[in-house]
Amino acid sequence: MHAGESYSDIGAGHGGESPVVRTGFAELDNLIGGLYAGDLVLVESRPGVGKTRFAAEVALSAIRSDVSVCFFSLDRQKDQIEELLCSAVTGIPMAQVRWERQNDTRSMALDYAEAYLGNANLRIFDETGLGVPEIRSMALQDLLSEPRLIKNRIVIVDHLQLVSGHFWDRGRTRDQYATIMCNLKALALELGASLLVTSQLDRRSMRHWLDRRYPQSEFPWTVVCRQLADTSLILDRSLDADEAKVEGRPDVGLAKIIVTKKRCGSTDEVPLAFRADPPEFTSICTQGSDKPFTGDSGLARVVLQVVASHYGVSADDLLSHNESWRISEPQGVAMYLCRTCGDVPFASVGRIFDRDHSFAMHKYSVVEKRMLKDALFRTKVMELKVEINALLKFADSAR
Repeated sequence: MHAGESYSDIGAGHGGESPVVRTGFAELDNLIGGLYAGDLVLVESRPGVGKTRFAAEVALSAIRSDVSVCFFSLDRQKDQIEELLCSAVTGIPMAQVRWERQNDTRSMALDYAEAYLGNANLRIFDETGLGVPEIRSMALQDLLSEPRLIKNRIVIVDHLQLVSGHFWDRGRTRDQYATIMCNLKALALELGASLLVTSQLDRRSMRHWLDRRYPQSEFPWTVVCRQLADTSLILDRSLDADEAKVEGRPDVGLAKIIVTKKRCGSTDEVPLAFRADPPEFTSICTQGSDKPFTGDSGLARVVLQVVASHYGVSADDLLSHNESWRISEPQGVAMYLCRTCGDVPFASVGRIFDRDHSFAMHKYSVVEKRMLKDALFRTKVMELKVEINALLKFADSAR
């Protein structure tokens, strides 16, 4: 093969599709460049921080981009992962999702979520005792069953300590973990997929976590796993209010992703917002982020125009700090639509309206909860969303 032919294949090797899977967290994607085909990505955290929920957020981001997702859950049943994903799509607490599914009293939001996930390029495997050969076989079988999914895909394994059927213990050697990581890397290359694997750090006393930028586990195999991964991330947040009071720990409602390794890239910390019920991680864009969202940008301008016209107020009214009901409701709807129509981070939504991210999250939550209870209000918001998307599509086609 000639060199020219090899270079030409770079742009066409994926059928015109980008080999990068976006995580759904804007600042993290800007830092690491997304998840590349063939990359092995390690996500670590202490128990209870939210590894599985983070993996679910990445899966939903991939689904929105029409990327094939194979989710191997080695410690939860398929129904639990489905409930987690439905909760992430609808914003309904997991306990309520489980109750509705068990008692056949499904809300419209849950029906929509299940239909959405049912039509997505998503496969969930919950068999226990799987090793890398079994994961490979099942992933390849799924790949061959639907050739249309070949263009781009991500495999998620939750979690590392349960691969090969060995439950977490101190008896597994560093070499055994190295072998598993090497085999997972080979699988990512063979599938041409991004492979994300979660891993559990030990629950150490808090003093070991202070005065360290990169909290370490006492187990030697964690260092080996990070060395063999292409990208290594630590997901961190305070588990309770007492921990949040300790100097250096994230406040309640905040979290961070520590990029401890990025092959051919830089490392840094990425701040996130965290909501406990239902659990959700969301981006917080800093003031200096790339292409910050402003009130004069396209999506915000369209949202303000459509919402203001519908409610009989002005765009300036929506951007004001007027707390009257006449302004409060359309302002909340506008914030909700900025978030849902453009997947805009809460901090950026807040800046559009000269507020902080917590105010935007509150307004979003109020609108979301009212939509679940009030069918007429839900229909109104959905109609506005359809109109906004149509205007944005028309604007894109006119360029």
